[in-house]
Amino acid sequence: MWSKLWVLRTSVDERKSIRHRSILLDRPASIRKGVRGKVSKIKSLSHHPVQIREKAQEGNDWLRTATNLAFLQEAPLLSGIMASAVPTVYLRDIQKRSRILDGLELRRNRRQLSWLMELFAEMLGCFMFVYLEIIISRGVGCAINKVEAIVTGQPVLGSSLQAGLAVTFGIAFAVGVCGGTSAGHFNPSFTIAHCVFRGFPKVKALKYLVAQILGGYIACMFVYYQYRFLIERFEDILREGGTLEQTLFTSGGPAGMFAFYLPKGQSLGAAFLNEWVSSVFVGIVYWASIDPSNSIVTPVVSPFFSGLAYGVTIWGFGSAGAALNSARDIGSRLWVITIWGQAASGGRFAAISALTNIPAMLVAAMLYEFLLSDSGRVVTAEALEQIRVTSHHISENTSLVESTGGDRASMNDVKGNVI
Repeated sequence: MWSKLWVLRTSVDERKSIRHRSILLDRPASIRKGVRGKVSKIKSLSHHPVQIREKAQEGNDWLRTATNLAFLQEAPLLSGIMASAVPTVYLRDIQKRSRILDGLELRRNRRQLSWLMELFAEMLGCFMFVYLEIIISRGVGCAINKVEAIVTGQPVLGSSLQAGLAVTFGIAFAVGVCGGTSAGHFNPSFTIAHCVFRGFPKVKALKYLVAQILGGYIACMFVYYQYRFLIERFEDILREGGTLEQTLFTSGGPAGMFAFYLPKGQSLGAAFLNEWVSSVFVGIVYWASIDPSNSIVTPVVSPFFSGLAYGVTIWGFGSAGAALNSARDIGSRLWVITIWGQAASGGRFAAISALTNIPAMLVAAMLYEFLLSDSGRVVTAEALEQIRVTSHHISENTSLVESTGGDRASMNDVKGNVI
C-alpha cells in the first residue's frame, strides 16, 4: 500500500550540500513521485538563496507534507528540511529603520557592547517580575489598609490569588519582553543549573547573577519612592499604636513589603522545608517547560506554564513564606538594609530564603534529566522552529561581529544563548 518517502537532510559538515534519504514508510506511488519532484526542485535551488525565497510558499507546502508523512527518527533530519524549505526573513526585510538606528545597532552588536544587551535584558526581566510582585502581591498599594487592619483587627484587603497572579504575569511579561535578547533566566538558580546541565558559559553566568540581583534592587527602589508617602504613613500609624518596633521587620511590617521575614511561630527548619519543596516543584516544572521534546508544553506556552507554577506555589505555600528566587530575595534584602539599616537583614532566615532555591533547582534538574527526560524522543516542530530562528539570529550577529573586528571567542560566547 505504502512505499518509501524521500526527505531532505542537511549535512553536518557542509550545510549547503543536500542529499536525500529514504525512510521505510509505505506511500502510494503518486505521492512518492510528487515528493521526489519537490526534492529535486529544491535541490536544484539549494545554492541560490534568492530563488529559494521566491519559492517560499512552495517550500512551505512541501515542508508541511513531508512533516506530516515522514517518520522522524532524529532531530537533525527535520532541522535540515526546515533550513532548506523555510525562508529566512529578517526584520529589516519588512520594516524600514532610520540610518541612525541602523548605525547604533551595528555598534551595539560589536564584541565590546553586545554582552551589555543580554545583561540589560536580564536586569529588566528581573525588574519587571519583582516590581509587579511587590506592587501587587506584597500589598504596597494597600499599605494603609494593611496597617489599619493590624491596628483595628479588621480583615486585610488582598488575597493570595492576587499574589499568585502577579507573579505569574510578571514572569510571562519578563520572558515575553526580554527572553529574546538574553537567555531568559531571570533567576540565579536557573542560570546556575544551566551551567551545570547545559554548559552555559560560567563567566557569562556571573554577569547574569549580578544583573539579576541589580534588577531586583532597582525594582525595590522604584516601588519605595513611588509609595514613600504611604510607607511613611504606615510607619506613623504603627508608631502611634506602639507596635512599630515589634512590626517593622516582620512579614506584616513596612520592611516586609520588600523583603521576606520568618513568619511568626514558624521554625527555621520548617521554613527551610517549605522553601526546599516549593523550589523543587518549580524547578521540575521549569525544566519540563524548556524540554524541546515536550509535545505538551510548546515554546509559546512555556512562559505561562512556568509562571503558573510560581503562582500555584504561592497560593499553596506563600503564607508560610517562599522566595523561590535569589535575585528577588537578595535584591530586596539589600534595599531594606539601605533604608532601615543592618537590623533589617533578617538574621539566619535570610540565608534560607536567599540560597535554598539554588541547590533545590539543581536537584530538580537532576530528577528531570535522569528520570523524566529521554534523548530518544522527537523534538517538536515548534521547538525546532524556535531553534532555527534563534540560530539565524546568532549567525547574523556573528557575521556582524566578524565584519567589525570581533573574534571567534566572542562568537562562541553569543552561541551560548541557544542552550
